Amino acid sequence: MALKDCADGLKSSRIVTTLVYDLLGKGYCIYVDNWYTSPTLFRELHNQMTDAVVTARLNRKHMPGQLKKKIVKGSTVAKFNEELMALKWHDKKEVTMLSTYHDASTIEIEKRGVKKDKPVVIVDYNNSMGAVDSADQMTTTYPAERKRHKVWYKKFFRHLLNVTVLNAYILY
Repeated sequence: MALKDCADGLKSSRIVTTLVYDLLGKGYCIYVDNWYTSPTLFRELHNQMTDAVVTARLNRKHMPGQLKKKIVKGSTVAKFNEELMALKWHDKKEVTMLSTYHDASTIEIEKRGVKKDKPVVIVDYNNSMGAVDSADQMTTTYPAERKRHKVWYKKFFRHLLNVTVLNAYILY
């Protein structure tokens, strides 16, 4: 299967457009990992009636320069460009988000008796990506692949074995 073309020409963007090709134009909202961050990709997805949310890397092309400045703990900075929102929030560390679905609204969260305002985009992202992150955490705790294997296909096989065992455990 050939990769679909994307406006920014990045391989990561081409992978996303290929994987979601059948879902375009149906009103879905996709949540992806930060490796797939591209404001151009998000605009293209939004133009095809598909929203997207991601934790962003500030060093990507077309990211707002104002977000690269440090902010104080508990504060939020958001920049809007037509349908795209770039948001930076500082809790324990700074988190940057891109979304074509959310605005900069916050909700009050209570954790361990302490109330604080948290952006809705981050709450939604954590709820949607929680299973992926916990699976990554479980597979890296006791990895079957070893650093000493210098041949890539042995590492790849052991990683697939690790994921298969985790999936079998979850199904059991």
